[in-house]
Amino acid sequence: MTRNWRIPLFVTVGLVAIVVPAAVRFYTDWLWFGETGYQDVFVRTLVAEGTLGGAAMAVAFGVLLLNFRIAMRAFSLRRELVFATREGPIAITLDRRRVQPVGTARAALAAVLFGLYASSQWQEWLLFRHAQPFGEMDPLLGKDISFFVFQLPFLEALRGYLFALVA
Repeated sequence: MTRNWRIPLFVTVGLVAIVVPAAVRFYTDWLWFGETGYQDVFVRTLVAEGTLGGAAMAVAFGVLLLNFRIAMRAFSLRRELVFATREGPIAITLDRRRVQPVGTARAALAAVLFGLYASSQWQEWLLFRHAQPFGEMDPLLGKDISFFVFQLPFLEALRGYLFALVA
């Protein structure tokens, strides 16, 4: 019973260690952009990060949860796994009702990580979305040079995101 206070303490310290520096950084940036007259740029950055991260998180959660649900169809209601140890065989019974919330929570956690990665690509997204042609063609591939500056970096980030999601 003496250890009951440790978990809430560690969670509180962890949250304070993460939330307080993030809040201080946000407030400092808000004040700085306000003083320079570019607060709308800061808001546009936040909107781009939130939109991109939210969309990526939703897609990742949907794909991961769908795959988990398909995998759970092959899982019978109860399954017993037997492991051989020095002391003798140990049987572990897996219950589908207990595995399902754990799998859903892991899919949600992975989706949050995918969303954080995607939100860090906000600059590539805005460059991709607001690309303007340079008017000069690449002699090898016949594409406008702006493709390599504005669109290709986002497409590479998207490829990396999708590869990680499939892997």
